Amino acid sequence: MNYELLQRETREKAVLPAPRRYVTGTGSTGVAVERVHTMDLKPGPYLLISRVRDLADMSHPSEHASVTAEFEILPRR
Repeated sequence: MNYELLQRETREKAVLPAPRRYVTGTGSTGVAVERVHTMDLKPGPYLLISRVRDLADMSHPSEHASVTAEFEILPRR
């Protein structure tokens, strides 16, 4: 699993991505938790892109699932 945090308008990386995370265990569900500190980011819209690849199924090594979420950091009041 890996992720990227991008400034939405410029598509520039806002936070250096953490190293890949490996989630192991039995069953078809895994949970990974990551903390991202946003206090140094400028106000504005951002994209969080998460990608997951099943290393147990190497019949299609380039396939992965991904999800993108938009959020906005508001200016300080």
